[in-house]
Amino acid sequence: MEIDKQVKVIKMKQEKLLDMKLDEVIDEKAYLSKHNQLENQIKDFLDEKSRLKKDNFVAKTQILLELA
Repeated sequence: MEIDKQVKVIKMKQEKLLDMKLDEVIDEKAYLSKHNQLENQIKDFLDEKSRLKKDNFVAKTQILLELA
């Protein structure tokens, strides 16, 4: 699923970001800012995935009711 791939990419970015912080390439403030931004992106994608699943379920239920 495309959303899962996007979440995986963001999690890889988080790992790189953590490495940069540990290597002191970026400071704590920059790390927290970017990390929070990435977390929000993950949350948005997961919310979208949940919404799509719900919409799909509703659509299938409506089709079954129409066929009955």
